[in-house]
Amino acid sequence: MGATVTCQKAAAAFRSPAGIPVYVLFESTYEKNCIPHMPRWACHHIGSIEGALKRIFSYAADCEGGMLQTRRGATSPEAYIADWLRCLAAPADMPDRAVRLTAGPSYLETIRPDQVMQAAALLASHGLSEAAGSLEKGGKPELRLHRDTEAIVSLYGAGLAAPWRLIEMTPPPSGPAFDGGLGYAPKRGCRTDTPPPPLLKLDDYNFLMQAGDDTWHLAGWAYTIIGCHVRDAWEAELAAPGQYRNSVAALRRATRTAPPLPDGTQALVHGVDAMDKGTSQDWVGITQHHEATATPAGWTLAATPALVGSLVHSLGRKHLSWLVPSLDAPPQACLPLEGRPPGTAAPA
Repeated sequence: MGATVTCQKAAAAFRSPAGIPVYVLFESTYEKNCIPHMPRWACHHIGSIEGALKRIFSYAADCEGGMLQTRRGATSPEAYIADWLRCLAAPADMPDRAVRLTAGPSYLETIRPDQVMQAAALLASHGLSEAAGSLEKGGKPELRLHRDTEAIVSLYGAGLAAPWRLIEMTPPPSGPAFDGGLGYAPKRGCRTDTPPPPLLKLDDYNFLMQAGDDTWHLAGWAYTIIGCHVRDAWEAELAAPGQYRNSVAALRRATRTAPPLPDGTQALVHGVDAMDKGTSQDWVGITQHHEATATPAGWTLAATPALVGSLVHSLGRKHLSWLVPSLDAPPQACLPLEGRPPGTAAPA
C-alpha cells in the first residue's frame, strides 16, 4: 500500500440559518503508488469547528508513520496541523450550491441502497418530508447548502453520505469570507504541560504503556503511540489552543528515552479457554519452549527478550497482560495477580 500525498489545503466557511459557523474543508491529494500522479481536490468535512479539528487531527495521525506525506516526502503531524490552522484562520467564502442526493450501488452515488431508509428518516426529522419521500422512491432530491445546512451536516455526521459525495467542487472557493468573524484564530491557552504516560521498551519496536490504574498494556510501535495521541488531541486543542505541539513533542521524546523492562517483569497469559484455534496452537508452541507457571489468573512467563516477540506476535493484546515490578522494589515484590482476567486451562 502506498502513501497518500497531500498537495494543497483550503478552508471555506459560511453561517447556517441559525447563525452557527459552518466550515468546509478541501484537500488536494494523490496516491503515491498510482501513476501518473494527478492531484485531485475533494471535500473532507462539512460542519462545526469541533468536527473540523477532529478530522484534521485524525488525518495528521497518519503523518507519524509516513502514510500521509507531502511532495517533499515525510512530514510531521505538527506541520500538517499548523497548515490547516492557517487555512481556518482565514477561510474563503463558501457560496450556496445545490446538493443532489442519489442512491444506488455505484460508488458515485451519494447514499448506499441499504441506507436509504435511514437517510430518508433523517431528512424527515429536519422537516424535509418531500425530499425524504423522493429519495425513498428512487428520485434525486435537491437540497441547498445554506438553507438545508443542518440536514446535510447530519447526513455526513451519521455516516450516511461522504462529504466528497455531497460537495463536488474543483477548484475549491478562494475568495475571502464576507464575514470576518468566521476565521478560527483563538488565543493560545495557558500552558498546561501534562507529562506523557510512563513507557517501557518491550523489544526493538514495541512499548508498554502504564494506564491510569497503574496497569501496563501493550501500546505498539512508537509511531502507533504518537499517532493515537494525535488522533485524540483535538479536544485538548479546543480547550487550550496551541498545546498540541508540546504534547506531541513530549510523547515523541518519551518513546526515544523509554527504559527497558525492569528485572522481574512477567507476561500474564489469560483467557486460554477462549482462544481461537490458531492462537491456541501458537500458545501451545510457546509453552513447549518456555516455562509457564499456572496461577488463579492465568499463566505467567518471564518476560525475556527471547520470548516477548513471540507473545506479542502470537497473542497480541486480547490474551496478554504485563506484570511490571516497581523500578525501585525487589524484582518479585510487586507482581499481584488478584483480580486479573480468568483463564486457567493448562497448556496442551
